[in-house]
Amino acid sequence: MFGGAIMNPGVIVERWRRTALAAERAWEERRVAAAIRLYRKAVKEAERAGEPVMLGVILHNLGLALDQDGDGQGARDVLLRARELLTAADGEEYLGAVLKTLGGIEVELGDVYAGIACHEAALELARTRGDTDGVAGARADLGIALKDAGRLSEARDELTAALELAQAQGLDQVTAHALTALGLLAEKLHRPDEARDRYGAALSRYEKLADHGNQATVLYNLASLNDAAGEWDEAARLLDDAHARYLRAQDARGAADCRAALASIEIMQGNLARARELHEEAARLFRAGGYRRRLVDSLVDLAAIARDEGRFSDGGQLLAEAGRLAAEIGDPLEIHDVELHQGDLCFTAGDESAARSHYARSAEIMRQQREQLAREDEALSFFGADRIENIDRLIALSSGDPGGCVAWIERAKGQELLRRLDGVTVTH
Repeated sequence: MFGGAIMNPGVIVERWRRTALAAERAWEERRVAAAIRLYRKAVKEAERAGEPVMLGVILHNLGLALDQDGDGQGARDVLLRARELLTAADGEEYLGAVLKTLGGIEVELGDVYAGIACHEAALELARTRGDTDGVAGARADLGIALKDAGRLSEARDELTAALELAQAQGLDQVTAHALTALGLLAEKLHRPDEARDRYGAALSRYEKLADHGNQATVLYNLASLNDAAGEWDEAARLLDDAHARYLRAQDARGAADCRAALASIEIMQGNLARARELHEEAARLFRAGGYRRRLVDSLVDLAAIARDEGRFSDGGQLLAEAGRLAAEIGDPLEIHDVELHQGDLCFTAGDESAARSHYARSAEIMRQQREQLAREDEALSFFGADRIENIDRLIALSSGDPGGCVAWIERAKGQELLRRLDGVTVTH
């Protein structure tokens, strides 16, 4: 069923039930705007009928549709109400689905720890109910949220457990979700080959399930790998394919993701005017829908464009907003990215002292992030070449400070050693 909406139609008698079923048909037919209108009508009718559990179910489905339409804040509001209703009315049968959807949206809106709390509650509920399928799904969702919080070792534990459970129970959808998330985790740990394998395995399962929305997501992730490798033509081709699939599924947020990713490729190819147009288009949707995590990425790229065009004041304002949002979200890698770009802006504008401060903060964030990795292989692979850019810049800026320069050179040597040791058995 499109989007995972939940409904228990029973005997079609009440007006709210007829309206909700009409909304469900519109949802399955990808008529998202019609589904939203009908779900809103069903909400009012269920309120008048005094049906708290079914009202919670309808609100859940409305939340799914609103998120699909790019209204993350609206989706969050109705899902919070659904959670409250189902908790008070003993609607455990449906509460797990609400917690899952709400947790995912909290992460998308940038409140990662609220998302983690939702997924932990869903996992506890599934265990209490003896719902083994629900346990597998909740562990996959929890792993995704932990990944976005920068807790990479914990994320791997949850995602690996979810994958094993899902495969043992024949849950293709959860298996594909876990594989996709493990691919994203591999990207964060600078393991592109592992990420590509995970994405390929997930894509084949989504194709089997005819899940076009998640097929688009995997294609988007594969494009990210090609972009990082400098294979921009292939990345653009994959993004065009993903964009078309998102449009067919009427997924406005996913389509905007693709436009923003295409903009980043346009920057690398020197097409700044086109990149600005695409990013501004995507940023409008992200801002309107409250999708802070995605907005940060567009703001950073827009600031880079402003810097390259000599509009330093505009770039500073964009990065100041991105920095505030990244701090609210709390993802260390997002904060690092903003600090790195702030350093580049200051350096380009001629303020070497400020640039040095931003680069030093970004380097410290990377050091702290690596220290949280519990496994040696993860710690070794964590420092890809792009994660020592800040130290390269600090070395260049420390020519007048021999002691500081040597210290940064030693840090760079240590991180390069870790990078080269990746994949080699280390006994001591």
